[in-house]
Amino acid sequence: MLLQVVLIDKAVGPIQRLALIPNRNVRRLILPLFFDMIATQVAHKNNFEGLHKAVIDNLDRSVTDGAGDAEYSQLFESVLLVSSAFRLAWNPAST
Repeated sequence: MLLQVVLIDKAVGPIQRLALIPNRNVRRLILPLFFDMIATQVAHKNNFEGLHKAVIDNLDRSVTDGAGDAEYSQLFESVLLVSSAFRLAWNPAST
């Protein structure tokens, strides 16, 4: 589990850049990784503050550089909602 947390910290930027590629199929494959990273951080650290900050910082830099669009934002929200609903349906004790 510790290795996963270390890898998450190092992977946020590259994964964020992949997710910002304006291709719906790539985004659908990559965006669920953010939910998995959040779940791993919460399981190990009981929070995801560091991941939250890293995602926001990387997203801010990327958007400043001209990446991202409305579809990314909508798909990001949709994927996180679906992922969390799926996890609750299969593991109601996690709430």
